[in-house]
Amino acid sequence: MHGGRDLAWLLDPAEPTAWALGACAAFSAAAFVVSTVRGRVSFVDRTWSITPMVYAWIFAAGVWVRTGTVDVRTAVATALVTAWGVRLTFNYARKGGYKPGEEDYRWAVVRRFVPHPLAWAVFNLVFIAVYQNILLMLLTAPVWAASVDAASGAAAPWAATDTIGTIAFVVFLAGETVADNQQWAFQTAKHAMLKAGRRLGELPAPHRVGFATGGLFSMSRHPNFLCEIMMWYSMYLLSVAPLASAAAKGAGVAAAAVWPLPGWAAAAGVPRAAANATAAGAVLLHMLFLGSTVLTERITAGKYPLYAAYQRRVPMLVPWMPAEGVTAADEAALGKRTQSNLSAASPHPGQQGSQSAHHGARVITKYLSADWALSFTTIMAEVEENAQWYERTVDAAMLADSLDAGEDRTYFEERDWLLGQVEDMWAAAETLGNEMWPPHRRNQMARMEHTIVKYQEMPQLLDPHLEAVISPIILRLLAAIKAFPTMPTLESKLATFEQHLPFYSLLFRLAKTRGHKVIVRFFTHEVADLEPVLAYLEFIAEIQTLAETRPAEMPPMPRRMHSYWEMRYILLLWISLIAMVPFDLARVDSGSSDGVKLVDRMLDLAKRFIGAVGVEYDGAAVLIMRVLTRKDVSQTHLIPFIDWAFDGINTATETFRIRGLVTALCAVYKHAPRNLLLPTVHYASTCCALFTDKLVAKNSLMRKLVIKLAQRIALCSLKPRVAAWRYQRGARSLADNLAAASSAAVGSSSGVGGLVSVAEGGATATADDADADTFDDVTEETEETIGLLIEGLRDKDTVVRWTAAKGVGRLANRLSYELADDIVGSVIEILGEDVVLVDGSPQRASVAGASDASWHGALLALAELARRGLLLEPRMRECMPWVMRALSFDQRRGTHSVGAHVRDAACYVCWSFARAYAPQVLEPFAGDLARCLVVTSVTDREINIRRASSAAFQENVGRHGLFPRGIDIMGLADYFNLGNRNNTFGEIVPAMAKYAEYGTAIVEHLADATLRHWDRVMRDHAATALGLIAASQPDLVCGGVFQRVLAAVVSDELDVRHGALLATARILAALARSEKTRDEAGVGDNDDGRDGRPDGAARDRPWPEAHMREFVEPAFRAVHAILPAHTESFGSDLTRAAAAELAEALAATGSIRDVFELHGASDALRQASEAGIDGTAVAADGAGEAATSATQLTAVLAKWWRLVDTSLDRAEEDVQEAAARAAGTLAAATGLSAARLQAYLHGLAPTSPVYRRAGVALALGRLTRATLAPHLGRIVSALADAVRVQGEQVYNSAEARRNAVEALTAIVEAHGGGVGGLGRNMDAATLQTIVGALLAGTRDYSTDSRGDVGSWVREASVQGLAVLVRLLDATPRGPDAFELDGEARRQAFAAMCQQSVEKIDRVRERAAMTLVRLVWDEGVVVPARAEMQAVLPRPQDAGINWLNPRAVFPIMVRLLHVRAVRAEVLTGLVVSMGSLTESLVRHSSSALVEFLGTLPRALDASETPNDVLERVHVLDALVQVFVAHHKDERVSVPVLETVDVLLNSAMLTADDARQVVHIFELTKTEVFKSKNVKKLAAAIKVFAGLAALVDAADEGVAAVQTKSLKQLVLYLAHPYPSVRRAVSESLYLLVSASLSSKHDADALAEAEDLLITTDWDTTPVAELKTLRSQIEAILLAA
Repeated sequence: MHGGRDLAWLLDPAEPTAWALGACAAFSAAAFVVSTVRGRVSFVDRTWSITPMVYAWIFAAGVWVRTGTVDVRTAVATALVTAWGVRLTFNYARKGGYKPGEEDYRWAVVRRFVPHPLAWAVFNLVFIAVYQNILLMLLTAPVWAASVDAASGAAAPWAATDTIGTIAFVVFLAGETVADNQQWAFQTAKHAMLKAGRRLGELPAPHRVGFATGGLFSMSRHPNFLCEIMMWYSMYLLSVAPLASAAAKGAGVAAAAVWPLPGWAAAAGVPRAAANATAAGAVLLHMLFLGSTVLTERITAGKYPLYAAYQRRVPMLVPWMPAEGVTAADEAALGKRTQSNLSAASPHPGQQGSQSAHHGARVITKYLSADWALSFTTIMAEVEENAQWYERTVDAAMLADSLDAGEDRTYFEERDWLLGQVEDMWAAAETLGNEMWPPHRRNQMARMEHTIVKYQEMPQLLDPHLEAVISPIILRLLAAIKAFPTMPTLESKLATFEQHLPFYSLLFRLAKTRGHKVIVRFFTHEVADLEPVLAYLEFIAEIQTLAETRPAEMPPMPRRMHSYWEMRYILLLWISLIAMVPFDLARVDSGSSDGVKLVDRMLDLAKRFIGAVGVEYDGAAVLIMRVLTRKDVSQTHLIPFIDWAFDGINTATETFRIRGLVTALCAVYKHAPRNLLLPTVHYASTCCALFTDKLVAKNSLMRKLVIKLAQRIALCSLKPRVAAWRYQRGARSLADNLAAASSAAVGSSSGVGGLVSVAEGGATATADDADADTFDDVTEETEETIGLLIEGLRDKDTVVRWTAAKGVGRLANRLSYELADDIVGSVIEILGEDVVLVDGSPQRASVAGASDASWHGALLALAELARRGLLLEPRMRECMPWVMRALSFDQRRGTHSVGAHVRDAACYVCWSFARAYAPQVLEPFAGDLARCLVVTSVTDREINIRRASSAAFQENVGRHGLFPRGIDIMGLADYFNLGNRNNTFGEIVPAMAKYAEYGTAIVEHLADATLRHWDRVMRDHAATALGLIAASQPDLVCGGVFQRVLAAVVSDELDVRHGALLATARILAALARSEKTRDEAGVGDNDDGRDGRPDGAARDRPWPEAHMREFVEPAFRAVHAILPAHTESFGSDLTRAAAAELAEALAATGSIRDVFELHGASDALRQASEAGIDGTAVAADGAGEAATSATQLTAVLAKWWRLVDTSLDRAEEDVQEAAARAAGTLAAATGLSAARLQAYLHGLAPTSPVYRRAGVALALGRLTRATLAPHLGRIVSALADAVRVQGEQVYNSAEARRNAVEALTAIVEAHGGGVGGLGRNMDAATLQTIVGALLAGTRDYSTDSRGDVGSWVREASVQGLAVLVRLLDATPRGPDAFELDGEARRQAFAAMCQQSVEKIDRVRERAAMTLVRLVWDEGVVVPARAEMQAVLPRPQDAGINWLNPRAVFPIMVRLLHVRAVRAEVLTGLVVSMGSLTESLVRHSSSALVEFLGTLPRALDASETPNDVLERVHVLDALVQVFVAHHKDERVSVPVLETVDVLLNSAMLTADDARQVVHIFELTKTEVFKSKNVKKLAAAIKVFAGLAALVDAADEGVAAVQTKSLKQLVLYLAHPYPSVRRAVSESLYLLVSASLSSKHDADALAEAEDLLITTDWDTTPVAELKTLRSQIEAILLAA
């Protein structure tokens, strides 16, 4: 191993630690780069649950690589980390964490503390990217420790610390799962109600407080955080033993990680490595969570006023009883939900308000859980004082679901509400003073803003109401601005900032949603308003400058000045509007104190904000444009400003300043007079140089702005004109168009429009008409700009390419034909870069090396040129093949591909062609273009591309009608039909292939492209489509297409091979059906009947000889191309599944038999099937070529069998399923040999490999009735044995048992048909075996690490019993027909009833639906049918969600009326009541209690008084269940919890003497010598309930009370502290509430003091026994 001082091993590529460090560095770098580029720091959050799994598997793999073995400890630790990661990833995903643009709202709060961009970048790098990734790697340090020990020699044996750590980790993982699920269920329900339009205060009690307070959250405010912390402390225990072992073996790194123990600890026997460095991860995570939890609580407390009461009642982390009693005021505020949570947290109602017996321990716990982070509180106080997190972040997260912007809206629904809120805020602003808005007002502000934002997708709905919303706000703000100079003090002036902030924020949201050009129309624009508004903004600018330069001189303010950015932006827009007044500004200027003119004041103010980080720069750019484009200002100020701006760009050191200046210049060059801008066109060179500047080159927005500015400067250098040489489809005047059409009708040579070449004239002008003198000389700067635009088409960002494409079209429209044609040629040349032409045609070019960005930009430019008519005939002929190739552009990148944006741009080009050109222009290309568009619209993977291609096709059909079958195609491939990929390939593609114009193109694309697609789903769709086409149009596929598909089977590329195998199988199956159909119709292979049969005669095989030799035999022999590397390496599951499907198709279509017959080897086929699995060397009769062919064919068949048999052993269920189907069809086609059958039956043995058992069971279930017949008894017996749970866990396989049940069900179905029916087609002994196996399957409650895996078997067994019962009852009655006996039938229906009320939702749904169908099926004999029909609804009338326990249990609990199934129904109810799911426990418990409260009563179907059900009957059934499941903790613990519920609800009272006595005795024996804490806790509650029974007149009940009390007292000295604590609390409640009438008050007071003052957790047991004797003497002295 490595020495402690030599770190060179870290650079060893074979060292796992080096790989882990490298992965950590890669994750850190990726986190920093992604967060810097995207502006969001969510990368670490998204990979938080993934990176520890990566590190753990690296360490585990290192052990395997070094030793060739699997270390148990390392494997266990890795499995625990993996389970943690998978669960957390699922939880994060379902909350929307992986949605694009999502970020934890708390980061916005942190950003407020680090406002400077550079400081934030450092914080992002150091803390977010690096520190957190190091922390995540340190969490897996115990896994590293285990791997180091395993790799350094014999690993340390499994130790007690390993067991404790593993169990604790699993327990805390389960706790975190429960807590997260409770939180998810609560928040989902709450937001669903908020989304429905209800307010928070109007919600029902569980949700109106706004946060979860039930379940685990009634004991800890953050139980999920606690479990997360404790899991990694538990993981730390797994490092103790391996580090001690590794250090002892001389591993220097391990020795350095072990810290020395104090002397007392070593003397006490503490393990040597109990203190080691691997605890760093858990400790650092604990510290991180403390800070994060305090931050979260601050935010939550601000959102929900009642959270403070919740904080007082419940500790922050460590669960405990509340330190302070909940006051009546708190209970009223929190509502009924709080009261119910207190009840749920206590075993008895009287415990809610009691004082705990452990006051001192509670104080310590509260300090540790809530007050550890008090030092952090002072830091977080600034959050409430300065951060604007309500408006921007907190409520955005809170309202994300309830304010869904994607809802369909038809009008502004919240108009009146919003106006009322505005008025309310105005009233509150008048009394605010110089303080920050309180939290509930900030929440109100956020709701107002989000009400506007949710109309982002349809902002026009706001238009009719904008004036009503904006005008009152503007008028009030204007009044305040005009009164501003008269305010007496500076503090009063500053107070207006906070008072008016909500209204400026609302205006900003309106501007953002509807656009600032629309909302400024409703601002005041009087001349008199200009100077007051300008002065007000100048004052704000001065205060901001003061705050930035001399903060010590700033008077106190509610928040920092940079927080008022919305105010500055709106004021800039307001000034820009008023600046448009049609008066000379010199006449409006009233003069300032320093003599600065009004124009200069406005420009100076705009320059002040032009470099702002926030959106103020945009408002400043608008103001500059408005001012400089005025006639009275542009002459004097325009050129100086442009010079100043470009000087600022050249000297700027910040991106934000360049952004603002370029934005302002873009606006100026767009609106200013051209004649004034001509002297500045030389700045185009500056723009071209700026494009490569380091501040611009890495920012896509900056590159876009620079290209936009450059093109606008270049446009200024060219006269505004529309090129006369361009193509025009028609004139803008309808009269001119009609006149031109009439002229063409009488023989005029000119048309309405057309492509005009350089050498010919036409209706539009030619290039000769555009005389060179009419065009300006193209300057060198303009040429540079054109080069910049061409280069911009290659940019990596879409926004840049799109801007460059529009610039290319605009500039080309002002150039001469020759220059514009050069530009078009340059654009087309981009498409040819790094492209390899095939057959000299771009349409079949290889684009593997091409740049997708360049293609996308070039296509956008071609679309812009086409729309403007700048793409003339020669260039259209040149570019059309490239456009067609772009429609199928796709480049493989690892496990995915790129090219969707290119195909989308190509569709845009085709759409542009349709709109720009006349039919006669596009006619030469119409056929090819139509085929390309159709192929793309039905075979593309992306839905938006399919729809875009369909839209382009539709546009062409509607504009010129040249596309063949255009209307028919549009009807098939419309917008909605193409939205579903299954429908597209399964319905639309086969329908379109029927059209001769498109069928060949579609089939060839499917075979040559889609079958080779990187997405396996696309390959599957393509194979399905080819099969459907082959069934209806075999000629399309049987040409060269099928040969190419067959040839691809031998490919070494996984994607190609998989697609070819799938397609071959499905095409063969389809062709076989097609040939069979032809045979049945009497259609011969040819006219001369060369197959030896006249037309119309039936053939023994479906294949013509030509097909046999071309397709069938090559497909049969294709198994030789499936090499061992294909079936054992990566992706072998795909190859095996597809090959099995091909084998199934060959066997099902009779192709194997036909191939043998074709070569005269029918006897060889029979011998091969009899020879067995390895019977490859079968002697063929005869000699010569026939014998050789027979030997070869037999070897091929044996190889197919070996492939199928070995696939049955695979772990992948889809591979097993495909192999099982193939085995069934192969056995039916070639026979099932005795050797193979014996191998299958042996594979079902418990000692066989797990996956082998599961696969063989599936295969036996796929055998046909004819194949099963000779061996039916053996097969059924073996399958029945496979259903039963084995005694040793290692031999159990839930998958094998489930598959065996499904196989038995399939065998029953196979024998249920025919004349005799199931009862006659199968012997009685076999049927009895099947019935016994299925009933045994319904009792399978086995579990493993995955949970209740027995539920798979129970679900399958319920389905099997339903099939069996239905088929047996369908058998005609007779002495030779088997009939199900009454008890077996009762057990079958009782099992269904039990499963319909148990805890697994899926099983409950399946069982209930099956039961309902059987009960109402008149052909089925049902025990107690009348009673069951009185309970269960009809299938057609049910309308019940059987997955919802709230809907199910009130119905199914009434099955207790049915005596035949009462015990089983009650067993299922009891199990549900004892589950871990809160909602299931609540609904099942309430259903049973409410039902018992209605007794005695009878069902409507009852006819006699004896059928009345009484409560005692149910209690007797409960006792029966308890007896039947004695010591079965799966049922006995829920029974105890059910008894507790009945005692608390008074459904079990002293009047039920017999049941009370039985329950006490059963409970006492159940918990005797038990070490199950959960069972003991449930028993304590039962004993306490029995001891508290009132009015116990019966002597037996009185004796039970005394015995129960004695049993409780005995538990006071129990070895387990948790048991002692629980029983002390129960006894305290009994003493204070239930025993006062039977004992002396002073004695009870003494007992109360003993129970309260004793620390039952830490006091030695010897002392506790003395205390127990004292308490026993007091309580049992009566």
